[in-house]
Amino acid sequence: MQRILTAIGQFVRSSLVVIALVGLLSLSSLIISQASYAGDANVPNFRADQANPSKAEKQSVEKREQAYNNATKVAKDSSALEQEYEKNLESYQEQQPNSGIIKGAKQLIEKVTGND
Repeated sequence: MQRILTAIGQFVRSSLVVIALVGLLSLSSLIISQASYAGDANVPNFRADQANPSKAEKQSVEKREQAYNNATKVAKDSSALEQEYEKNLESYQEQQPNSGIIKGAKQLIEKVTGND
């Protein structure tokens, strides 16, 4: 009789553990699935903005497309790529005059050696 009661007790405990685990899995699936609902409210607004872009947005897209097309043309030709690099380097140096440690070191060396 005692064996039967202990077997029933173990069965009840194991079934409670299984029920608790199933409950935790159900709860976690609810929490995880809630994240997928987060974007639904913004989708219609996003599509409405896409359907009626402003004039500035259209110009911005056109400029980006033009820059992309220019970059792809330049990338196809290695000599044009070198020229574009030099042009970008010159424009950068114009925007950033006398900046950098190397330029400062070159100026100091020229000043010390008297090659001004």
